[in-house]
Amino acid sequence: MTHMSFVQQAPIFGHGAGSTRDELASAEQSLPPMLAAGVDGFITIDPHSSILATLFEQGIVGLALMLSAVGWAIWSVLGACR
Repeated sequence: MTHMSFVQQAPIFGHGAGSTRDELASAEQSLPPMLAAGVDGFITIDPHSSILATLFEQGIVGLALMLSAVGWAIWSVLGACR
């Protein structure tokens, strides 16, 4: 299972803050043993992307808010440099 399939399960509001560890741990248990299921640390709890992590945990709403905040910060810095 990929992070994007988890996003498809709860696309609007996500799975909730801090849910990455639990969701990925349950996905790891469903893997067959030949795919290294049960090996400690096989599936990382970090999606290696802030945007993907926000989308997974807070959904499209949280991602839009995060990107708006980042855009506002960049706009403010660029405006102050003029």
